[in-house]
Amino acid sequence: MFQSSLPQLGRQTERAKRRVYPDLPFAHVPERQYLPGCAGMVPILRLVPLPGSRVFHQARTKMFSVGHELVEQSKLAAAKETAGEPFSGRRDLLSLLLKANLSADIPERQRLSDEEVIGQIPTFLLAGHETTSSAIAWALHSLSLNQEAQTKLREEVLAVSSDSPTMEELNSLIWLECVVRENMRLHAPVVFTTRMAMHDDVLPLGKPYIDQNGRMHDSLPIRKGQIVHIPILAVNTDREIWGPDAEEFKPERWENVPKAANNVPGMWANLLTFFAGLHNCIGFRFSLAEQKALLFVLIRALWKCDLSHTSPSSPVPVPLSNQIFQHTVIKFRIITLPPTYRQCDELNRSSGISGYAGD
Repeated sequence: MFQSSLPQLGRQTERAKRRVYPDLPFAHVPERQYLPGCAGMVPILRLVPLPGSRVFHQARTKMFSVGHELVEQSKLAAAKETAGEPFSGRRDLLSLLLKANLSADIPERQRLSDEEVIGQIPTFLLAGHETTSSAIAWALHSLSLNQEAQTKLREEVLAVSSDSPTMEELNSLIWLECVVRENMRLHAPVVFTTRMAMHDDVLPLGKPYIDQNGRMHDSLPIRKGQIVHIPILAVNTDREIWGPDAEEFKPERWENVPKAANNVPGMWANLLTFFAGLHNCIGFRFSLAEQKALLFVLIRALWKCDLSHTSPSSPVPVPLSNQIFQHTVIKFRIITLPPTYRQCDELNRSSGISGYAGD
């Protein structure tokens, strides 16, 4: 991704850790996790010296310093290649982006600044890597707890004659499609997103609601600059849409999709996983191709994956990020409210997540 061999990447990572991690000794203390998020939603809180704000600001500054070094190295290599020197062989994403940015065909006003280029690095890492790996991990976990679905998938992929199927062949596997859709529904890697209103508007509601004064409303006024929270996972697991078993992993539901799902404005599979509209996930097709290819290879190669020893009375905990936003949804499914910090702390500890001071 950044033109680094594995040993070299390891050395660079260690240097980055030594520069950034000293500022984060208590980064996992609950107040330091959630208070900065509150400041993002309540602007006046940005003027308050919240616990942890200075620590995260210092760490962010140092991480941008590391990013600047990577950008300068790639810019130098791209400039040499543009000047006619022998091809350096750098084909990583960052080098290709900078090479395109330095092209004479790009008007000056359309060029990205160094800060804008650095801003793409988290996108490379998170949107193009972490989300897909998280999805595969949850798919394998869910299949390990559903032996019937796992066996059916294995029989389907073993029936394919080639170990290297084409994308058309992968897309023709009906049960693989059902498994991927159900996994994306139940374990959306991104559990929520936000949008800012560019002008005053009125948002019609699917269902009217009664406010604390007893007045009924069938629309929601939105002011310019207001942030709207979109609860992706909550909609994907809404029992009114997907039925009473909405929180269970059942790929067979995609053989007979509930009619209520047709009202979900998602751009893929009646889900909000890849969002909707003009600003949907630009790489969703690539993500689906990765997931299908990886599941095909893994399920075909592994004889059996079984976690059935897990007691039904002691379910495997759902990550905190999923728990916070999964159920607390106002009826019009737009705004969700996180639990209290104490509840977040209890959720983390019950899930076995460590990292707190004193743990």
